[in-house]
Amino acid sequence: MENTKLYKIGEAAKIVGRSPQTISLWYDAVEAGVEVDAELPKPKYAGESRIRYFDQNDIEMLINFRNKVKRGTMAEFNRNFKWGKRGEDISKRIESGDATPKVYKEKEIKGEDKAE
Repeated sequence: MENTKLYKIGEAAKIVGRSPQTISLWYDAVEAGVEVDAELPKPKYAGESRIRYFDQNDIEMLINFRNKVKRGTMAEFNRNFKWGKRGEDISKRIESGDATPKVYKEKEIKGEDKAE
């Protein structure tokens, strides 16, 4: 591991094309039981630091995870586990039909079928 290039979470996030916050949320979601057909790498820590480091194999796993997360999965996770009252209100509006999830609105605009 000494010769392996290690990336801090911010550097890894840039390579993966997501924010460090999104990568952290992926870990929270998996820990909460959200199922994705891909695994997240176990982050490495240097010494007493709480800074996450990732090697090239980890970056590839993050990219695979990014590609396997279904659109809307993280929005639903955030509504249910992170946003508190705001998330509850949004979920109620979606269930009652007063609000449509963005992904479905985009498909309706493009004329795509919702059942995809």
